[in-house]
Amino acid sequence: MIVVCTGSRTWTDESQIKEKLLELQNEFDSLSVVVGYDPHKKTPKGVDRMVYKWCKALGIHVVCEPADWDSKGYFNRGAGMERNILMLEKYEPNLVVAFRAKGKSNGTDHCIKEARKRHIPVQLNNER
Repeated sequence: MIVVCTGSRTWTDESQIKEKLLELQNEFDSLSVVVGYDPHKKTPKGVDRMVYKWCKALGIHVVCEPADWDSKGYFNRGAGMERNILMLEKYEPNLVVAFRAKGKSNGTDHCIKEARKRHIPVQLNNER
């Protein structure tokens, strides 16, 4: 089972992320989680960082696909959106799990929209 996790940078409920990862781990014998976290730069904050942290703690195979903000010799404003599409097309996930906080969350909304466009099931979790 390949799962792309996406979510808001303003998300604060780590316990909800841990619960969801444990649920997935218990449901599937083989689980790989793809997340847009950069373990070297330790960015971005929010869901990506928490998912990475809990995958490591729980022994879940995690693959990082950080956005390449500086690849074009300047700050690439579209890097997050490009990374979302890359995660969906490169890994062909069985599921997208989204953790969306209240307020603006352009990257999360984009990933959800692109997953649905590709007929990939989305589990949307709102912060409690």
